Amino acid sequence: MTRRWTWLLFVLLFLGMFEALYLVAGNWAVRSGTLARLLSRKPEKFQVAWASGHTLWPGIVHLEGVRIRGQSERLQTYVQIDRCTVRMHLFLLAVCRVHFYRMEGAGFSLRVRHRREPGKPQLLDRNDPPIPGLEQDAPPPARKPYPSPWTLHFGSAKIKQIREIWVGPYRTMGQGLAEGVVDYRLRGPLAVKRALLKMDGATVVVGEEVIADPIQAELYATIPSVLVREHRGRPFLRYLSGRYRASGQVASLGFLNEALGKR
Repeated sequence: MTRRWTWLLFVLLFLGMFEALYLVAGNWAVRSGTLARLLSRKPEKFQVAWASGHTLWPGIVHLEGVRIRGQSERLQTYVQIDRCTVRMHLFLLAVCRVHFYRMEGAGFSLRVRHRREPGKPQLLDRNDPPIPGLEQDAPPPARKPYPSPWTLHFGSAKIKQIREIWVGPYRTMGQGLAEGVVDYRLRGPLAVKRALLKMDGATVVVGEEVIADPIQAELYATIPSVLVREHRGRPFLRYLSGRYRASGQVASLGFLNEALGKR
């Protein structure tokens, strides 16, 4: 056997051992909950869990029954994804970069609501989305004054079968899809290079009151790098550009009477 074949055999043997080790360690971390607990070190601020998952190749993970819960000083968020596949560059974790070069998901639900101060309810609070394990007047998480070294990159994210987007009292149900490219530094700037949201045959409700049905909507947006916590509310809109197109039938505006305190 020549030296070249000896080296080739050695390399193949090393790669085979590495793959076998990865299969054992990677699937143990995904299935035992160890990885989820590592990502959820501060569950009052961020928590992720999944019902099942597996990995067959380094950097490619398949998950089912994903649940993500988060809270900031002002907002509380809850995401459900029936199944998803994420592909990432593992070696970039050494430099505090979580780089998802591709992400695909199906069966999506998003819930967002404002965190309320105890004893200060708003008129439409009873129509806000429920978030499992998180009270609406829960104490806000402590915020560190400096940015984190960790950055997140979603190079090609695509979600199909969007069934619910519930923001405050406004709940949109239907079938849709979303895709985009996003960069975010924890406690730092956010940049959305491209974002697309489409909803087909959607229904918008407030409580049990149907506001609009059916609705066809398409949103395309971009956001340059911006520090969100320093540009909240209307100032943030200066950084948002894109186009929005919607058509449908408005069924009722009766919820405005409650919002304005009228009978």
